[in-house]
Amino acid sequence: IPRPAPGPVSNLKFGQLPSNHGALAEYTAAIEDQNVANEEVNLALTQRSLDWNMNEEAEVAARRALSLAPESAHAHFSMGMVSHRCATDGAPEQRKQRIQDAIEFYTKAVTLAEHDSFPGLIPEVLINRARIHGALGKHDLAKQDFERAVEKAEQPSAYAETAVRYLIHEEDFDGAIQLASSFDLNREEARFLRILIDIEGAEEPDKRQLCEELLSFTVSDSQIAIEARYHCAQIGIDLKDYSLAKRSITSNLKDGTPFCAHTLSAWILQEEGENESAVEHADSALDSSAKGAGRQELMLLATVLMRQERPEKALPLLQRAYQPGILNECTRRLVSCAHRLQRHDVLMRVCSELRCPSGKPA
Repeated sequence: IPRPAPGPVSNLKFGQLPSNHGALAEYTAAIEDQNVANEEVNLALTQRSLDWNMNEEAEVAARRALSLAPESAHAHFSMGMVSHRCATDGAPEQRKQRIQDAIEFYTKAVTLAEHDSFPGLIPEVLINRARIHGALGKHDLAKQDFERAVEKAEQPSAYAETAVRYLIHEEDFDGAIQLASSFDLNREEARFLRILIDIEGAEEPDKRQLCEELLSFTVSDSQIAIEARYHCAQIGIDLKDYSLAKRSITSNLKDGTPFCAHTLSAWILQEEGENESAVEHADSALDSSAKGAGRQELMLLATVLMRQERPEKALPLLQRAYQPGILNECTRRLVSCAHRLQRHDVLMRVCSELRCPSGKPA
């Protein structure tokens, strides 16, 4: 969630606070007299509390900031972020109200920012509201907010990148191409997303060239490097060129992220028809640490295990990847897996969460 940029907070240097949230106690005495009557202090406390996943403390500070400055765009934005975070992380039964609160706070923040001439705040708010609309399946509203955020931004590339990621996920490549015109191609993320756009509809020779460009991202340890590997593997599998797909599994990946390396190997080998080797790599992935693995990686390994007729090993991975209350592909696979295993406890829990009148979390 993008954070508001807090203004000067007296002599306190919140940007230099230690990363350990327990250290906040050292500053309690210094801020005790100011936080009751200072909007800036409370905005900074909201920011820091959210950074440390202290949602309750963030809400106290954000509400105090709003009570001190009820017409402040930044205070409404902070309340929007708190509601947004609580919709994502909080109790499912409160999700619907939290989502509605976040939308209302963001909408008011945009209005106030326009009135009070805070142009830098507007795209931040719009991006957050777009994420909520997108998660709720309101594609037109999400796209509208993304486009407006890019239009309002002084340096639009970062906002365009966030928007294009969403549009690619929704397979709206026309919209993605339009917003990609705002990319700063000196940025790694922008270059990466531009390649993903170009892959769509490309002929085989062009796909091979684009795969080579994707492989150039894999020399680093960044999240983009991991994504690039999966896209390269997918291109190789689509072309039935499994040697090309296996080039995504480099020695530094095997050494640094064995879970990812074995998951990719299992996937490619399964597609290639090398079933015994695929089982060995899937087992090695299960034996490796999945700490830091993303939902897509967990889901991919679970999918391989399901194809290997091993739903009992897939279920824990799908439970980790599943987002309560969201009906998406991961949820469908979890339900299918639980049904095969006759895990009625899992089915009842998932159905109960989906029946919650909360819609989808952002």
